[in-house]
Amino acid sequence: MFKNGYAKNQILLLTLLKQNTMFVLLLILSLYYMYLVKKCNECGEAMNGRSDKRFCSDLCRNVYHNRERISQTEKIREVNIILSRNRKILKHCLEGRSSKVPVSYLYKCGFDFNYFTHQLKDPKGELVVFCYELGYQQMENDKIAVRME
Repeated sequence: MFKNGYAKNQILLLTLLKQNTMFVLLLILSLYYMYLVKKCNECGEAMNGRSDKRFCSDLCRNVYHNRERISQTEKIREVNIILSRNRKILKHCLEGRSSKVPVSYLYKCGFDFNYFTHQLKDPKGELVVFCYELGYQQMENDKIAVRME
């Protein structure tokens, strides 16, 4: 028998329970911090204040929303750049001597036939593809006829 009437294995058991109690307490505190303490959506800092508060400062709020807006409009910007380049090439062809140009010339200029704004059928029933107000139509002999809407 050891002190206070406890055997050696009982003392070891009590010591183990005390250590596990500390572990459980730390686990509960960490879970409380993870799920119940509000964190900033941008930087992750702990926050105090209103229950619906999402950001710790105006800077974090602005950075978060700017990043969201940029990622949403990035693809739109890429498409607009391609459409603008296509329009510029068509306008250059229309200002030249002839409105009929070879397809190879458009490819050399960087024209992308996958991007256009709309399509219409002319009175003859032939398809005319437009890039804003400038359109093009496939002709015979690998030529494109460029025209204004």
